[in-house]
Amino acid sequence: MKLNKIAVATTAVFLSGAAQAFDARTIAQGGAGVAVGDYTQHILNPAHLASFDQDDDFGVNLGIGVLLQDKDDLVDTADKAADAVNALADTTGNYQAKAQLALDSLDNLANKYLSVEAGGNGFIAIPNSVMPTSLYVSSALNMSAGVGEISAGDRGEIQDAINNGNSSAVTIDDLETQVEASAVMTVDVGIAVANEVDTALPGKLNIGGVLKYQQVTLIDYSEAVAAFDDDALLDTESSHSNFNIDLGAAYQLNNTLSFGLTAKNLIGKTYKSKNSTSEYKVKPELTAGVGVEHGIVSVMGDLQLTSTGGYGAVQESRYASLGVTLDFWEHARLSAGYRTDLEDNSADVLTAGVGLSPWDIFGLNAAVMVGEDKTYGAALQFSAKF
Repeated sequence: MKLNKIAVATTAVFLSGAAQAFDARTIAQGGAGVAVGDYTQHILNPAHLASFDQDDDFGVNLGIGVLLQDKDDLVDTADKAADAVNALADTTGNYQAKAQLALDSLDNLANKYLSVEAGGNGFIAIPNSVMPTSLYVSSALNMSAGVGEISAGDRGEIQDAINNGNSSAVTIDDLETQVEASAVMTVDVGIAVANEVDTALPGKLNIGGVLKYQQVTLIDYSEAVAAFDDDALLDTESSHSNFNIDLGAAYQLNNTLSFGLTAKNLIGKTYKSKNSTSEYKVKPELTAGVGVEHGIVSVMGDLQLTSTGGYGAVQESRYASLGVTLDFWEHARLSAGYRTDLEDNSADVLTAGVGLSPWDIFGLNAAVMVGEDKTYGAALQFSAKF
């Protein structure tokens, strides 16, 4: 019986594949930052690439993070169900009671899933007064795995054992209840450019754009519990590629108030699963943001205007984020934030982080995420400016 391998094995397989395009500095702020940021955060908004100090000539960055949400308590529930079903192999004792416990445990496991968001990015940026430019790579993963409905055949066999005490009615290795796993993994390799635009408006307007090569990998796995094989997950993989475009704008009205807008994946595509009727749609992702800066304090909020995700067991999401940062003259940084899913498919999370950047040369940022229903995450980011 392999129920107790499902949660751990599927997570391990997918995490070896890639990681989400966020960095620790942004995550510490709840994921907000479309309106406020410098060129080291241009993956969030390409317009930020045009925001740099006069002594900035070259910048590098590497970040990675992961968020695990087990709101259905799949790990513990799967362990208990595995123990209860495995006990049916022992025909001694009160077999009817064992069968009842096994059926109750399976019913408690039905339609329970865990989800993983993971990601990473790296870039080399060259800020300058002519055309700030960056070459970057980012990857994003959304994955969900769990157990669907208990099959009628499994239920009938175990119910027979409950009604008649028939220990031969249950053959553990023949259970047909399905394990399901879905994942969307996106890898972008892009060139970003940005610049300040002269307008008749008061304040400062930066715009930026990205031309990127995009690879989308889909996994859609379904198999009987008894036949579950973590190596077989990758056999359902299908890969697709295309070019895409991101755009962004950041408008600073004065030294205090800022607005931002991003439009990512402007070229829509639809990709089909290799093994099912599931489809994944790459569609424009619109996010608006606002920020207020005063002294060492920055407060920012972002709102996703469109939903993303939606593939097999992976549900759509649309986040609203709020963050606050204390920046101690570019030497150190303390941040906190909050993120909620307006689609109500992901748990709300609280975030916090610290950043150290002595004399704004080398930077190390770390962030943690904690939410309801066993939701935990962390992110780490290294950067350097020359």
